[in-house]
Amino acid sequence: MHTLGHMLRIASNDEYNNLKDYLQCIAFAHNCTYSSGIEYTPFEAGHGLRAQTVAEARMAIPKLQLLEEDSDDCLAA
Repeated sequence: MHTLGHMLRIASNDEYNNLKDYLQCIAFAHNCTYSSGIEYTPFEAGHGLRAQTVAEARMAIPKLQLLEEDSDDCLAA
């Protein structure tokens, strides 16, 4: 709640008046902020893995495809 309060305090008047446009970003930032009480981020505590941005997730797809292709080559040999 401290992080959320801080984000709302530093918002400009324009950002605060259009808060609905920023809620997804604020929620993502909150869910990815380390909590010393639980020693994880809220996302990690709930899902068991680290949250990724869309860009990080898209970059991981080619790596997974390469790993799958390599494993198929190993099985064929």
